[in-house]
Amino acid sequence: MFFRHVILALFCNANQEEIMQIRVLLLCVLTAVLTAQQKSKPPAAPTVGSAAEYFPMQVGARWDYVVSTGPAKPLWHKFVGYSVADTNQFVSMTHRGKFVPALVAPAGSKFRLSLRVKSVATQMGPIKKGRGVEVAFDVDDLGVFEKNYNLFWHVVQDSPFAVMEVATYRSDRLRGPQDDMGMWRKTPGFSQRGAFFSGQQGMAVSFGRGSGESLVFMGEEAGRLRFLRIYEKLGSEGMDPELNQAFQEQMWFERGKGLVRLEQKIVSSSLAGSGIIVPDQKTGGTPSMTWSLVKFTPGK
Repeated sequence: MFFRHVILALFCNANQEEIMQIRVLLLCVLTAVLTAQQKSKPPAAPTVGSAAEYFPMQVGARWDYVVSTGPAKPLWHKFVGYSVADTNQFVSMTHRGKFVPALVAPAGSKFRLSLRVKSVATQMGPIKKGRGVEVAFDVDDLGVFEKNYNLFWHVVQDSPFAVMEVATYRSDRLRGPQDDMGMWRKTPGFSQRGAFFSGQQGMAVSFGRGSGESLVFMGEEAGRLRFLRIYEKLGSEGMDPELNQAFQEQMWFERGKGLVRLEQKIVSSSLAGSGIIVPDQKTGGTPSMTWSLVKFTPGK
């Protein structure tokens, strides 16, 4: 399957003013592209309800998951931007790692994860004025969000509906870039990525090829909306082979409940052409982590 890409944002070596200009410009491009798509070929609407009903954001909403590990060790991936101390420069870094509790736990181990919409938010990390909510991670046995300082869902636009995940990170748990002396700066980082959107089947959004990940809308399946997040093989020399692997996460969203299931698998994938990702559909990958919703509490 070939995926059409919309670039959401880009971090590179540039000064702060240029980065903010690039971000605003590309968010405008996202809005323009999705709006143009809506006019020429409307996004595939769910059979029942609107797309926004599959991503509830009311204050007080809570999701309680059981996270189960698989035969392969689960991985995490973050593409983070940093403001370099004592300068007006931004740099980007790709971080990838393993969850420490899963390293010593046998396959099939279970962990608790509880997320809750904490409050309405207008300032979300580098976004100084927007519309969204702050998300609290009340229980996180595996450490999915242990490096986060804040987590937000930012509504980019209502029609077509699009939400971006914005995160800020603790400088003591996710190290920033090295200085000229080779010392790690303790600089807080931030990231942005697509969380949910309404689009044509096969449409993908990403932060550009340098981010190493893309979110693809796979269509409707048994009354649920299915997305696929693809993490590319990094190809870094000297890296732990297990960390260097490509992996993907399939996600199912249910009307009125949001994310009800996530399945992470270690797979083989490759880049084919400019901005096109072709996942390996032959093996299906090795299961590494599954989130299963056990209880959803609506907000008000």
